[in-house]
Amino acid sequence: MLRLRVARSSALLLIASLATAGAAGAASEHADPHGCPGGCPNITFGAGAMQLSRAAMPHGAMVFTIHAGSAARRFVVLQTSLSSAALPMTGSVVNLRKAGHVLGTRNVAAGHVGRLTLTLAAGTYVLLSNAPGDYNAGYHAVFRVT
Repeated sequence: MLRLRVARSSALLLIASLATAGAAGAASEHADPHGCPGGCPNITFGAGAMQLSRAAMPHGAMVFTIHAGSAARRFVVLQTSLSSAALPMTGSVVNLRKAGHVLGTRNVAAGHVGRLTLTLAAGTYVLLSNAPGDYNAGYHAVFRVT
């Protein structure tokens, strides 16, 4: 009788452990793998536009996922007091030295996805592609960090 009780208790513990692990696994499927509250920002380059999955994030570490689209991109996170539509140019690219403080860049080949991890303080930033012609084509946006 004692062996039967021990075996039944062990079986119940095993079932409870599997159920708990399954629930934790299901919850982690929906969690952001990079730990960004509400999901990290995705940047998608399309026909004449750069689309952001989020226009704002809480301060701290974040991972930008950059989908290059059909052309190579030079993704830049810029801290500046200038308007995103009025950055100084040198030829067909933004003059980053005059525009503000570059916090990070990532080159992404056409058809590929790149990632850039940064820790940002509260403030307003400009996200842009600085590949030749991209800024003038509209590949820039304001990004706020709270």
